[in-house]
Amino acid sequence: MYDIALFAHILGVVLLVTSVTFSLTGVLRAQRAATVGQVRAAVSGCGVADALMPPAMLLVWGAGLYLLSRHGDDGQIAWSSPWIVTSMTIVIVMSIVGPAVEARRVARMHKAAEAAPDGPVTAELDAMRRDPALVHVLTFGSCEIVVLLYLMTNKPALGVTLA
Repeated sequence: MYDIALFAHILGVVLLVTSVTFSLTGVLRAQRAATVGQVRAAVSGCGVADALMPPAMLLVWGAGLYLLSRHGDDGQIAWSSPWIVTSMTIVIVMSIVGPAVEARRVARMHKAAEAAPDGPVTAELDAMRRDPALVHVLTFGSCEIVVLLYLMTNKPALGVTLA
């Protein structure tokens, strides 16, 4: 059962990376768009991210908690391990900030792009696609995934974990 849970956990991470990639790529493409139609096309792929994120988080959390309940494959991983506590904190932050900031703002931008007339990007749409909070959350999410991958593969001690 442990191997199946490990596979599910890794599959969840792959889906998470794919989801964040769709969102980040869509927003970056929207920022370079010259027309409303190009913005529409750019953010339309963000719907894939919205569809992938719930199963990704379910697999990451569900399988990850099972693996942790078994204390790892060799029984040596404790709930209080610094890399575990840090990883769980990062995933909790991602689980809250992603839907609250990124998903809502991208959905609002997509709705505005659908409602806007064809032609050059409107000032309202331009402000939405360059929203600093949106860009920072997407960038932060990407960096968090890299940190999570490092923590999961290296299981560092407290000093390295905090660094």
